[in-house]
Amino acid sequence: MFNRFKAVLIVLVGALVWFEASADQLVGSTNKAMVLQSNGDVIGWGSNNRSSNYLSLPDNMVSISTPELLTEISNEDNLQLSSVGNISLLLRRDGSVWTWGDAKRIFIEGGTSTPAPEQVTGLPSNIIAVSAGHGHGLALTSGGKVWSFGTSFGGTAPIEVYGISDIIAIQAGSTTAYAIKSDGSLWAWGETSSGRLGVAD
Repeated sequence: MFNRFKAVLIVLVGALVWFEASADQLVGSTNKAMVLQSNGDVIGWGSNNRSSNYLSLPDNMVSISTPELLTEISNEDNLQLSSVGNISLLLRRDGSVWTWGDAKRIFIEGGTSTPAPEQVTGLPSNIIAVSAGHGHGLALTSGGKVWSFGTSFGGTAPIEVYGISDIIAIQAGSTTAYAIKSDGSLWAWGETSSGRLGVAD
């Protein structure tokens, strides 16, 4: 057991050392990992899944065992990357939000799991942060407002989350969402079972 985890650690450390000069963000999930570099390039490795295109590989490769440049989603304007399971979101400097693969079925009306990235429409232009969850996504505006989109909460079209403001941080869960206000208070909404919102069922 120790050797297996040690081997995985060596691979990840090797990848981080290789990209140390320009690595900006690292995201990992059950089946893949990606690094967003400061120049906007995205490096990825792991499972792509031919029918889901987790890594946006143009030739629909099943998996890649060594870090490779993901040309379909690399862009000099990439600002933030968020990923969980087979769902990924990219925020660009102009405030636009992009997704690809299986996630397009969740975030885009009539979307198909093709590798080419598509923009999530209907969001305001002043988005400064995104968070990908299982079945939905969150977007934070520069004015402290939160927008939600995806199939978990009843539809793909983005809607503003009413009743909260002055938000400085967001986190999407499976069927829950969390936000921190500027006063430090934590807010949550979504499914209440199993204490997911931090309150009794």
